[in-house]
Amino acid sequence: LAGGVLRLPSLASLELRGNDLGSGGVVEVLRALVPLHAGGQPHPAMAHLGVADTGCAIEGELHEALTACFDENPLCGSFDMRGAPLGDTTAYELITLFKKVHTHVHAFEVSATSGWGPLDPQLYKQIYAVTAANQKGKKGGKKGKKGGKKKK
Repeated sequence: LAGGVLRLPSLASLELRGNDLGSGGVVEVLRALVPLHAGGQPHPAMAHLGVADTGCAIEGELHEALTACFDENPLCGSFDMRGAPLGDTTAYELITLFKKVHTHVHAFEVSATSGWGPLDPQLYKQIYAVTAANQKGKKGGKKGKKGGKKKK
């Protein structure tokens, strides 16, 4: 999968929800999206990656691969990570990245609770608030004068 399908230039969305990939499998998928292939170009169409309920936790090697995927794929702004345990520290780091560096991430779905227990409710809300703000900024387009008639 990671070697062939992800290199298809027309692949805009990949939904792997419920497949028992584990952390190692999800890391391989994320790494395949990092453009060390095709002349260093980001994937030309990938907009959504869904790896919910795949038996992975957002920590260590997976966290690093996810960050690299954000770095190298400015078109991929939607991620479904529900069911993946996420600690408060990692949630805070992701929020900071979404605010300052990876403003192209406009949807990052996570679970309020996981195998590690509940995510801090404020952090959970903030993940959704920051990515929603990124979406609004993305839709905002050009800044400047509003249309209409000029006053004489």
